[in-house]
Amino acid sequence: MTQDKRVLRRLLFAVRIVWTLLVVAVVTQMAAQYGWEHHGLVGALALGFAGIVVGAVLSLLSPNGLGMILDALSAL
Repeated sequence: MTQDKRVLRRLLFAVRIVWTLLVVAVVTQMAAQYGWEHHGLVGALALGFAGIVVGAVLSLLSPNGLGMILDALSAL
């Protein structure tokens, strides 16, 4: 039974890592693209870095929590 729990913990850990990398990558790409289109190279670098920070914070949310925030932002 402890072997099953250990495998489940490792699987959950891997899923959390993939979730974090995915959220950070998507937010960074979106921020860098916005910076590139509106401010050029310097804006892409600055907003890309900001996207890394924001993505790291957003990755702490569950997928449902992130979806609720994005849904609320799209209604604005």
